[in-house]
Amino acid sequence: MMAILCFKLLEALPVPVTSTSSSDHDHHGRKTRDNFFPVGRLVLDPVFLCENAGFSLLMEGGPRSYRFNGTLGFICECRNRFKISAEHLTQRLHYDFETGKTHRWMHQFAIGGIYQYLVECPCLIEGVQLGLNYSNAPSKNLRDREFDTGEFNLRRIAGSWSWMFEAGAIVTPWQCARVISSITYNQVHYRRKHQGGKRVSGLGYSLEFTQRFLRDFFLEFDYEYTQAYNNIGGALRWGTRFDCGDLGIGVFANHVFGKRRLPCSTTVGGELTFAFGIAGCNIVPIGPCDYDQCDYNSCCSYDACDLVAWISEPAVYMPQVLAISDEEICTPPTLSGVPDSFISIAVNPGATAEYPTALFFSSGDSVLTFSATGLPAGSFIDPVTGIVTLVNNVPFPGSSGTIFVTATDDCGSQTGSFAFTFFSPPP
Repeated sequence: MMAILCFKLLEALPVPVTSTSSSDHDHHGRKTRDNFFPVGRLVLDPVFLCENAGFSLLMEGGPRSYRFNGTLGFICECRNRFKISAEHLTQRLHYDFETGKTHRWMHQFAIGGIYQYLVECPCLIEGVQLGLNYSNAPSKNLRDREFDTGEFNLRRIAGSWSWMFEAGAIVTPWQCARVISSITYNQVHYRRKHQGGKRVSGLGYSLEFTQRFLRDFFLEFDYEYTQAYNNIGGALRWGTRFDCGDLGIGVFANHVFGKRRLPCSTTVGGELTFAFGIAGCNIVPIGPCDYDQCDYNSCCSYDACDLVAWISEPAVYMPQVLAISDEEICTPPTLSGVPDSFISIAVNPGATAEYPTALFFSSGDSVLTFSATGLPAGSFIDPVTGIVTLVNNVPFPGSSGTIFVTATDDCGSQTGSFAFTFFSPPP
């Protein structure tokens, strides 16, 4: 139900026109859909380093997805707070190629930070925040496939590096509710090899909504629009207090709408959150509902209890590994029209003659490079033009042999044999 609700809400949201700095738009890009469920999530929060600093751990796992995330948070002079997170995400994603689908485990590392300035008396505007994150996903090479026509399908999964900056406001529209609305700028650089590098960049936005109700329950909704993907998610949580700490139980779901070749994915799971080291905080991401009871001179709810809830939400949480399929279909060099032999007339030893072997090789739009074996002493081949320069280093005519010239491009290589004979003309 949570996933279906997320889909319906996303369809009702306006989606800006996507822009890219690359001329390659991948109108016929191939991508797949992945389902990650059930997924279990465990959050240990917080391990207090001192009165104004805490550390939390988030561990998430399922049949095809694993995540480890750590967050360190600080409160500085009551209304200033900062948190930094680092995570490692591993997912087994499906990718679609011309030769069929394949699935691979892909890895991604990310690090990010968020700074918030909270006003002294939270009314409608509770504060502002700035955030920055960076992620890196390595590429993975796959085995090339050959078609019956002799063409080759060169395949790999192109990883990426990306960064995102956000600036937003924290709003309390009504009692027990919190909204964080941000404008973002995002860049994703895919490490394409066969189709050239591709950078996707532009403005986006994100929305986080939290509503607390029935004292111990709260509902969370998240939406993120970027140039590389759209992400929509939601969660329902229940929290209770124990002598040794606070316990939270909930369910969550999110869906990633990958753009261009980026796969789509759906994640559904359950979570368990346990806060220890401080009693009676009731781990929810909003402060007391009755703001009239706050003592504004003592920083209101911005204390250690509020830090517990804040650092339980990581500063960076990548919804999916940013990697796309990368392929090229090409034909190896072909050879045709090679003569039975070519003759270099050398009047004296040391005389030279040139022969353009590139005339007999073809490779479409690919650039060829040349190499040769069997060359007489002192002879050589130009690796760019394929011109063989023969040098007569024998003191008598009649020397002969065979040169093997190999032309190579990105798809493969082709070798041709060229016979030669040295002789002196009659007097």
